[in-house]
Amino acid sequence: LLIHCVLPYSNWEWGRLARTESLLAVRLGLQSTLFKLGFVPDYHQTDNSSAVTYQLGATQTAQEGVERSYNPAYLEVLSHFGLKPRTIHVNCPNENGDIEASNGGLKQALAQHLMLRGSRDFASLADYERFVEQVMTRRNQRRQARLQEELAVMQPLTAAPLGLYQEYRLPVSRGSLIRVQKNVYSVPTSLMGQEVTVRVYEGQVEVYYRQRLVETMPRLIGQHRQQVNYRHLI
Repeated sequence: LLIHCVLPYSNWEWGRLARTESLLAVRLGLQSTLFKLGFVPDYHQTDNSSAVTYQLGATQTAQEGVERSYNPAYLEVLSHFGLKPRTIHVNCPNENGDIEASNGGLKQALAQHLMLRGSRDFASLADYERFVEQVMTRRNQRRQARLQEELAVMQPLTAAPLGLYQEYRLPVSRGSLIRVQKNVYSVPTSLMGQEVTVRVYEGQVEVYYRQRLVETMPRLIGQHRQQVNYRHLI
């Protein structure tokens, strides 16, 4: 997936690869875009994904006149950077027409550059992300005049970067397992009965014991999945 951000006047764009549409992914894409730009616009407008908004109950909907409300964690991210939230109406993708059109144009540009490259194979995810960034950089070169007009009315970015992970304190079971966001991972048997610190990134999970990194694992996508390393148990 690509978390794709666009300034609607100049069509300047940036984005980051992600494995999910979670708040971590949104935070990664938005933060990377702001630090690439060096300035902060007034609003962050997006659709009604579950990372950004949640469904209100019937009583709240009747009282407030809206079907969805902002997730507090999403509002904290925007507040940190000095952004105001704005979403499109439910089932109205045309209200995000500029980003939808830019997204289609970027997909076409990536397909063309892959044809010129002669292969869709990359040695690593990092190599592919560098390729995507190069394509976006080329596309942005012809947008500089209008971009300067937009930057003139924006505030410089002064906020520090946010951590790109969620942190949990979790017990290790007698089976040498930890449960993280409804998924199960194995850890070394020496940690059985102990409490560990787990950092969940967009693409990986890190396990710390007494502030020492003891394990790094790919993050499981979805729920009720298991990742058991037999070397942890033998």
